[in-house]
Amino acid sequence: MKRRTFYNRIKHPASSIRHLVSSIQYPASSIQYLAPGILLCIIIVAGCGEENPFEDRDYVPEEIPGSLSALDFPTANGSSWTYVSADGEHVYTTRVDGTRNIGGVAVREMESDSEIPVNEIAVLYGFPTRTSLFTKDLNSYTEHALELWLDFIDDTFFQRNSPKRVLWSFPLYVGKEWVVSKSRSIPEITYTRKVLSDNNTVTVPAGTFNNVYYVEEHISITDLPSDGELPNKYWIAPDVGIIKYEFVDSMYSTTQTYELEEFRKGS
Repeated sequence: MKRRTFYNRIKHPASSIRHLVSSIQYPASSIQYLAPGILLCIIIVAGCGEENPFEDRDYVPEEIPGSLSALDFPTANGSSWTYVSADGEHVYTTRVDGTRNIGGVAVREMESDSEIPVNEIAVLYGFPTRTSLFTKDLNSYTEHALELWLDFIDDTFFQRNSPKRVLWSFPLYVGKEWVVSKSRSIPEITYTRKVLSDNNTVTVPAGTFNNVYYVEEHISITDLPSDGELPNKYWIAPDVGIIKYEFVDSMYSTTQTYELEEFRKGS
């Protein structure tokens, strides 16, 4: 796979993090930035502003027929999603729990209890994501930063997204396409998502869902052909969120699939 060939040309982020952490005497949680080379491994998830307006069903934005709005994508405090791998060997839960201030911006915390990487970005770093720090408004769900779990120091490592990653651009409708992130380094790496269909019926361990949106994410790299690249895939159910996703493990050229096992909506 071409993507694996490219990533094998750069220093593995995991080794970069280990080297950086071992060279200082402070806890990983106090570090604000990774080494510049790690910026090649861009990261995801999105939003802006206060949360209350978007969980209040009395506040209804102008709707586009056949679309999924920010109100249909739950992120209320206490909401949780439990996913299981296709082979049934790994189960993990993510949960919206609390807020934090980053550079004067109030962000939400999406915590994960996974002990292994469960998305492409985490795979590139070589460490699981412990916390995703995001905002959400009527236009987008944006990830501002994340914390990686470094088992060899038993602590987290803070990574600010530069630029921020717009994971979801609202409303979602067939044909909607947006740039998730574009690196500021050379070569330029661009993550793009596009909604391909919106009337799917999908069955996962949590049940059968109708009117499911199917979204693909493609990664392009300057001066490298994109033919043959495998996309990352997401299935989004209204009032639930991601019920299934597949991502490409760029290091080993394999595809990993996770499905929703349980969803609990917060308040």
